[in-house]
Amino acid sequence: ERGLLEAYRRNDLPGVLAMTRLMVNVRDAQGLPEHALAELDHALTLASNLPDVLLVLNGVRACVLAGRGEIRAGRRSLEAAEGARGPASATSAVLQAKVNAATFGCLALDRDMTGPAGLALSEARTLSNDPSYLYLLSWFIPYLVAVGKRTAATPWIRSLGASASVTEHQWRRADAAVFDEAMAAVGDPSAASGLEVPPQNGAGRWRLLLLELRRALWRADRAAAESCLQDLRDHHALMGESTLGDIEAFAACALAY
Repeated sequence: ERGLLEAYRRNDLPGVLAMTRLMVNVRDAQGLPEHALAELDHALTLASNLPDVLLVLNGVRACVLAGRGEIRAGRRSLEAAEGARGPASATSAVLQAKVNAATFGCLALDRDMTGPAGLALSEARTLSNDPSYLYLLSWFIPYLVAVGKRTAATPWIRSLGASASVTEHQWRRADAAVFDEAMAAVGDPSAASGLEVPPQNGAGRWRLLLLELRRALWRADRAAAESCLQDLRDHHALMGESTLGDIEAFAACALAY
């Protein structure tokens, strides 16, 4: 709180962005998405005269909303971000805006995101903006799999793991490990490898639980499947989001299988 207030007092754009994003990440990791949105709305109100802040934080807000399944509201935030862009916008703010827009498209499963996401990844990598590069990559990979481009996702998983190791980014290293596990799980009904994900990485834990459920179904292991479903219910409640997936649909699928 003190850091954020000091950044505003000094009209420090990088400081405002860094502290607000930190607050959003903390609230998200605590399973408090409504609080994350409140932090963003607070920052956007106070920064109404700072176009670059509006450019970046409206894009962040769009991604938070997309993660909650509120795609239409997210598109409005994305439009507000574009409206704040101008010829005087800082290069770093424009790059962040491109990353946010590409991430939103991946979360929303928009068509033909491979090109825009690839361009944003290339620019983020060129400017050594590894946090943005890794952030977008962690959503671009599942997007590729979701649209039927599993083979294309494989080298990106390798890139994510390598970059996360070099930068010692534990969160993204866990993402890469889960993606590797998902690739290995194709056609393999054996039990999971015992991979662990940091508890704050809600999406990584969710993906791992779904892999365990899928493998339990392949083995026709009713007890393991029921245990996985209960873990998914518990994790769903902890995340504080209602749009990660339809647990009762998973349960019905398991029962039918």
